[in-house]
Amino acid sequence: MSDGMPLPWPFPWSFPNPASSLSSIRTSALIALEIEPGKNASDQPFISAVQEAAAKLSEKFSTPLPVVKAAELYLIQALGEPIASPMAASKDGPLVVFPPEFLFVLDVGLEHLVGGSVIWETALPGYGDPEFPWKKEIALRSVRERTYRGLVYPAIAGSLMIGLVDGTDLSQIQQKLTDFGLQDVAGFGFFATANCAPFEEASICKKLENEFDFVKYAEMNNVVRIIDFSPGWSLTRLI
Repeated sequence: MSDGMPLPWPFPWSFPNPASSLSSIRTSALIALEIEPGKNASDQPFISAVQEAAAKLSEKFSTPLPVVKAAELYLIQALGEPIASPMAASKDGPLVVFPPEFLFVLDVGLEHLVGGSVIWETALPGYGDPEFPWKKEIALRSVRERTYRGLVYPAIAGSLMIGLVDGTDLSQIQQKLTDFGLQDVAGFGFFATANCAPFEEASICKKLENEFDFVKYAEMNNVVRIIDFSPGWSLTRLI
């Protein structure tokens, strides 16, 4: 799929307000995460929550998650042009037009890096997110590389898109895909979706293409983001 946030897309925030400034979001979130400057990222408090979520997904496929070797934290923000309004957080700099995303990246020695995305959502103008991060759902991502594209547009962990050769009967191939190790196989005519062992999706896709004649292509299910605004999506490493 194309790059971006999984559908359905979120609606833009009702900005501007005092909580929309870049510095206030970054500062408030780091305080909530109890991030300690200079401390090893893998020892930070919330890293264990991301690791546990990834381990739980891996266990569904009988593939234990290796020990975390290193960890990083990135801030992903959708930045729009400032609005001429007395309520605007900043008339000189860009505004955050979608809920900011904090992406934890763990290196566990697998093919892809483990990503854990947590969204910061301001409930009321001028206030922080009282549920961040511990009461937030962790969206697991499979990060192929530490680049802008790899981090801002990762894949949904363990999710595959499989193109089928014309005339393929899903009922006849579903068991073969299940025996291969895939789960939740569903067909939609000319393609199928399925879940696989996370953080090794690229290799699994190659095996599917090489092993089965009815597979036209197999690819990771990338996140989709709205891009019709500027300056656009920014990426900042925090730890």
